[in-house]
Amino acid sequence: MSNFLLDIFSSADAVRQRQLEEVNSRSRLPSLGTQTDKFFSTYRRALRSTVVSGGSAPFRGAAIHGILRQYAAQGVPTVVLHCGSPWLSCSAMSAGAVLPDGQLFRCDPLLGSSPEGAAELLTDLSESLNPNRPPLGGLWDLLLEVCSLRGSPLTLPALCALTCRSLPEEIARLSREGLLDGSRACALLDQLSALPSGALEAGDQLLRKLRRGAMSGPETPDWETLGMAQVVELGGLASIDLVSDSNLAAKELCFLVLRRLMENGRRFLVVCDGLSLSEQTVQMEQFLRGAAPGIRFLISGPDVPVQLQARPGLMESVMKSGDGGANAVIFFHTSHTGKEFWLQYLGSYRHRYLEQSYSRTKDSAAVLRHSEGHSAVIKEETRGVLEEEELRTMPENQAVVAIPAERKRGILVFQGLRPVGIS
Repeated sequence: MSNFLLDIFSSADAVRQRQLEEVNSRSRLPSLGTQTDKFFSTYRRALRSTVVSGGSAPFRGAAIHGILRQYAAQGVPTVVLHCGSPWLSCSAMSAGAVLPDGQLFRCDPLLGSSPEGAAELLTDLSESLNPNRPPLGGLWDLLLEVCSLRGSPLTLPALCALTCRSLPEEIARLSREGLLDGSRACALLDQLSALPSGALEAGDQLLRKLRRGAMSGPETPDWETLGMAQVVELGGLASIDLVSDSNLAAKELCFLVLRRLMENGRRFLVVCDGLSLSEQTVQMEQFLRGAAPGIRFLISGPDVPVQLQARPGLMESVMKSGDGGANAVIFFHTSHTGKEFWLQYLGSYRHRYLEQSYSRTKDSAAVLRHSEGHSAVIKEETRGVLEEEELRTMPENQAVVAIPAERKRGILVFQGLRPVGIS
């Protein structure tokens, strides 16, 4: 009889436990299957900022391509900043048909700028990187006028081909070749002598930093090079290869130009792939914190929370930006910082489970007399909707997708999704 009752109670408890597990599973992240097109199509309804973090470079690149195609279909101008990514070069994006009509450009941050505008950019860049150095506005006015007298377009390579110390020789050469009359040559030399002490050395130091990265190196002569303002005007997509994340001067110069465009009311998308923050990345931080309503960004990398951790609170600010918050595509992570941020971002739930207990007592006065008892209570504990081990060991073709504005999130399998034309 006692075994029969135990079986009854066990069966009832098993049913209750299954019911609790069903409730728990609904509180965790659901499977979204393999319908990646449904995720990308959400950008047709609303163009939102996005963070693509973790995993392997090919799958991050494929996710970025899918998002960029949606922006391109709506004619949104896009500037891509990356550090040698084979997935974000003009060639790769052309092979991936990111822009079917072929409006892909290489980009130079200074091309199309007036000498006055470029001098202002370089002055702000100098002050941003070396706030304790002498003001260099007069130096850049002088150097850019000399550069313009050469007759070639103002580009970053053209600027970096000059040195501040060689300005007297360059002015003399231009005068000998008849490109500069005597009175103007004297005025330029007077302007040179009036520069503060140490200005030439500080200017050459910045030019060396800009020269260190072969930004926008040629992939093929078929790709036209435009300035950022021109790309935004034409509604195209341009790629700038910063070569290395440590190329601080070039990175800051690009964000200075982007901030100017934003402050002038332009609307565009900025892709920042593999870029991190440091104590000196002032322009990048100010751009991300102060993004205007018409600006969208796509920040990607092997571990975006780690890339932005040098600026406390910036990652949280990025995820809250825009209408309803930025979308997230979260591949596997291994660092403690990355896992901790995303697990906290995804949140927790009250996990309910059944705790059972059995008791059996025997009457010492009677050999065959005993009693049995059974009890089961429902208890709760806080658990993450995604466990740390799940985030660490997630297959490379799976990602947690979160669309906060639509209160939608789950685990999506990127089946067969890889950048086209890249092995």
